[in-house]
Amino acid sequence: MPFSLERSSLSALLPFFSAVPKGGGDLNTDLFWGKLVKEQSLTLDTSSVTHVARAGAIKSARMLQGKAVAILLTLQTLRWSLEEINATFKEHIDGMALRHGLDSLPDEILSQILGSVTSEFTEALRLSHVCLRFRQVTLDSSRIWENCRLDTIMNPRQIGALVDRKRNCPLKICIVGQIRCNNWCRRVETLFSLKDRIEDLEFRWLSVDDSKEISRQYNEFQMANLRKLTIQAYSSETSDFYALWSLPNLKCLWLTNFIPAPVFQQISYCRMRFTDNNWSLHYLSAFLRSLSSLETLEIELDNLTSNEVERYEEGYDGYDADNNYDDDSPWISNVASFSFSVIGRTLIPDAKRILEAIRLNVTELSLTIVYPKYHLYNSKVYWRQLYFLRLIRHFPMVEKLELHLSGPDPDPGLDPDYHLYFDEILFRVPRTLQNLRIEAPGHTLSMSGCDHTPPRLRTLQFRNCDRLNLQMLEDAHDGFLLNEVVIGKVEIVGCRLVEKEKLQDAFPNSEVVWKT
Repeated sequence: MPFSLERSSLSALLPFFSAVPKGGGDLNTDLFWGKLVKEQSLTLDTSSVTHVARAGAIKSARMLQGKAVAILLTLQTLRWSLEEINATFKEHIDGMALRHGLDSLPDEILSQILGSVTSEFTEALRLSHVCLRFRQVTLDSSRIWENCRLDTIMNPRQIGALVDRKRNCPLKICIVGQIRCNNWCRRVETLFSLKDRIEDLEFRWLSVDDSKEISRQYNEFQMANLRKLTIQAYSSETSDFYALWSLPNLKCLWLTNFIPAPVFQQISYCRMRFTDNNWSLHYLSAFLRSLSSLETLEIELDNLTSNEVERYEEGYDGYDADNNYDDDSPWISNVASFSFSVIGRTLIPDAKRILEAIRLNVTELSLTIVYPKYHLYNSKVYWRQLYFLRLIRHFPMVEKLELHLSGPDPDPGLDPDYHLYFDEILFRVPRTLQNLRIEAPGHTLSMSGCDHTPPRLRTLQFRNCDRLNLQMLEDAHDGFLLNEVVIGKVEIVGCRLVEKEKLQDAFPNSEVVWKT
C-alpha cells in the first residue's frame, strides 16, 4: 500500500517540519518520527519508510558534497599561496646569492661583464640604474660604454652623454637613412665631427638620395683610425660617396646589396650579402680583383631569385647548359679563405655563375646551403643538394673544406628526414683535400654506392649529424683502406646512433674523438 496523507495530516505535520535545523544542520530522524507517530496515527508500510530514508540520505550526501567542494577549494587556494610564497622566497634567495657574487667581484671584472651585455646606449643606461654598485662601476669606468654605438636616431643630448662616458675610447658610428629620423643632416654633421675617433662606421638603410647628400657634403673626407666600414644600401645605384675619402687603416668591409668602386685595395676581410639581382657579375669580379690585400672573403646569397626560377626548379635542367660566364680572367690567388652561403630560394645556377666569375683559388673553403621551406618533404632536396655539391669542383686546390647543410625548422611533430651521401662528397672533393668537416643537422648520412677515390685526409669530422649510421662509417673506412688512406683523426660531435666503442672499431688505426 503506497504512503499517503490527508490534508489534515499534512497540516498536523507542519510543526514537526519547522523543527528541522536550517543552514546545513543534521536532521535527527529518530526524534522526528517518534513525535510524528505519537501525534498522528499513521500506518506506514515498509516501502514508504524506505522511500523517505533514501530521500534523507540523498539530501545528506548532497550537503556533504557541498562541504567537501568548499574544503577542496580552500586547500587549492592555500596550495597556490604556498607556491607563490615559495617562489618569492626562492627569488629572494637567488637574488641574495647573485648580489653576494657580484659584490665579491672586482670593479674591473664587473665593468667588463656589464660592457659585454649590450651595445645600445639606452640599455646601458638601464643597467646603470639597477643598483648603487652598478651605477658606481658604470660611472667610474668607460668599459660598459665601449660597445655602445652612436647613431643618427639618438638626440644631441644622448650623443653628448655617450661621448663623455666613452672618454678616449674609439667610437662606433651608425648613419641610419634619413627616412628613419628627423634633423638627419645636422646629426650626421655632429657625428662626423668626431671623425678622428671613429673606428667602426656603418651606413644602414642608405637610399640613393642619402648617398648623394653625403657625397655633396663630405666629398673629401679623412678618417685615419677607421678600421671597419659597413654599407647596407637600398639600391645598387647608391653613389660612390666614399671614393675620395682617405681611409689608410681600413681593413674590414661589410656590404649588403652593394658593390663599391674599386678603391679599397688595402682591406684584408670582406663580407658581401645579396638579397636581389640588381648588380653585375662584371662589377663584382672587377671589385674583388682590385683587393690586392684580401685574405678572407664571405659571400651570402639570401633568397636570390631570377627570371629563370621555374626552369631551374624543375630538375635544374639549365645547370650545365650554355649559360656559363665567359671570362678568361686569371685566378684570384691572394684569397686564402672563402665562405659561400646559398640560402632559401637562391638558384644553384646563379651561385655557379658567381663562382665562375670571381675564380678564387683558395685553400680553405666553407660551403653552406639552407633549403627553402617549400623543399622540405619532396625529392627536390636531393637534386638541390647534388648540384650544390658540384660547386666544390670550382676550387681545385682546397685543403680544408667545411660543408654545412640545413633547412628551416619543420613543423612540430614532423621529421624532414634529409639524406646526405658521403661518397657523393668524396667523389667531388679535390685530391689536395686534407681536412673535411660535415655539419648536417636533421640528415641521415649513408652511402649511395658511387665509385670514388677518397682523398688523403688527415682529419675527418662529423658534427650534429642526427643519424650517423655506423655501417656507413665502416664502409667509408673500407674505402679509405682500399686506397691505402689512413685518417689521422676522426671526430664525431653531437651525432646520434654512434657509440664510442664501435666508432673505435670502425677506425682502429685513427685517433678517435667522440663527444655527445
